[in-house]
Amino acid sequence: MQMFEKLNSLCSVISPSNFEEGIQAVFTSFVSKKAESIDIDCLGNVLVSKNITNNDSVIKPIVLAAHCDEIGFIVNHIDGQGRVYVKNIGGINLNILECLRIDINHGGRIVKGVFCKRFSSDRNKTIEDISELWVDIGCSTFAEAS
Repeated sequence: MQMFEKLNSLCSVISPSNFEEGIQAVFTSFVSKKAESIDIDCLGNVLVSKNITNNDSVIKPIVLAAHCDEIGFIVNHIDGQGRVYVKNIGGINLNILECLRIDINHGGRIVKGVFCKRFSSDRNKTIEDISELWVDIGCSTFAEAS
């Protein structure tokens, strides 16, 4: 597998905080043939080590540590107009979210959406709380969105 394909497969795994198992499995499958030990710590980091030897003596030990979660969101409300509201899992600058695409995993099915900012007459106002944003998934009623 080429480097770009490996990177793409790593970036395609959904792995918000507390749901790192998928990305850990993909990463460890890439390094398992060369690693001497693979450990996963209580924070979700994957620790891989290998000793580089020359004539049966260790020249240098190599340790690769990879933190395996990403910023995520959890749906916490759908209003009557089909707008989806989320809470963030992990820290993020909320001001970069407006107009960004988001994939919502709904029972194994991916629902595409876009972050929208609640209407404000002051376009330059910074976003202070995630409740100032909603996700447009193309629905116009609660029943359709849920």
